[in-house]
Amino acid sequence: GRREAIYALAYGAGDSFAQVVNSGAILLNEKSSYTRAVYIDAATELGAPEWGRAQLTNRAEIVSLGTNNAGVVMSGTRANVLVDNSAAIRVQGAAIEARSSDGNVNVRNTGALTSTLQHGVLAYADRTGDILIDNDAAITAQVGGIYANAAGGVAEVVNRGALSVGTAIGATAGGIVALGGRVAMVNHGDITMSSAGSALMGISKSSDSDVRITNHGAIAMGNSSAAAIVASAGFSGY
Repeated sequence: GRREAIYALAYGAGDSFAQVVNSGAILLNEKSSYTRAVYIDAATELGAPEWGRAQLTNRAEIVSLGTNNAGVVMSGTRANVLVDNSAAIRVQGAAIEARSSDGNVNVRNTGALTSTLQHGVLAYADRTGDILIDNDAAITAQVGGIYANAAGGVAEVVNRGALSVGTAIGATAGGIVALGGRVAMVNHGDITMSSAGSALMGISKSSDSDVRITNHGAIAMGNSSAAAIVASAGFSGY
């Protein structure tokens, strides 16, 4: 059976709409791998006149004790994904994970996020979908604070929270990593990198490249071989 505390699925030929509003604390004692506290999936059939929507409003703490367990997982197929979280999330996997195929991803977070093995916020948008992440809370994560990958669209990240990142190993690792056809990043929070990995990395993958990074926060690097800020245009290696 399913291992989610809350599970919502909408699939149809019209405007598929899966919405969850939660104000009750969630504690998952399940020790199995890959349990998700909240999972929302919306899919609209090909050729439908309207895009679907997967939407979460969370106002209560989420704690999951299992190995690799995730906090909030959102998925959309020809659907836009929207997350509005204002509560603390403490998990081993990604605290907030939002993905859309043929849709936009919008994440607004004001709750403290802790991931002991992965990312604070992890977002993907396939094809021409755009990503907007607005974070105004502290994030403590092992691999990466905020990761946004918009395949051909715009990846925009605004951060005002303090970010603390552990080992930061792999292509998705770093304080804030944003990839897309166009990338815009504004950081006001202090970033502490304990090991390898860049504090701020923006990579544009399109032929008409545009990468803009503005930083107002203090950056502490834990590895002398890592770059604090990386901006790359027209790069297709990720």
